[in-house]
Amino acid sequence: MLAKLLVLILSLAALSASVLAVRQERLASVGEMAEALRRAERADRELWRIRVDIARRLAPDQLSAKVERALGETRPILFDECERWCPPEDLLAPPSGQPAAAPDPASVADAGESGAAG
Repeated sequence: MLAKLLVLILSLAALSASVLAVRQERLASVGEMAEALRRAERADRELWRIRVDIARRLAPDQLSAKVERALGETRPILFDECERWCPPEDLLAPPSGQPAAAPDPASVADAGESGAAG
């Protein structure tokens, strides 16, 4: 009888120790998640600070001028052209893991010019 009682006490002690260990791991993971959220919040604040700094330094007309100097004359992309770049069936297809082939810029420019002329 004493042996059974001793086994029962030792089993309960082992069970209690394992429950405490699981609880401690859970508390540690909650702490890590909280720290990750704090880091993400700091990164967001820094990102917005940089965005505000850029906005203060660069007006839209200055940005347009810099883009035109770098890329040449630009024009808006019309909805019809958007379908050529990303057809609706591509939006519904599941990702395949392989990146989609980019359209040839020369053929797109040629098609855009012929579409604008016609």
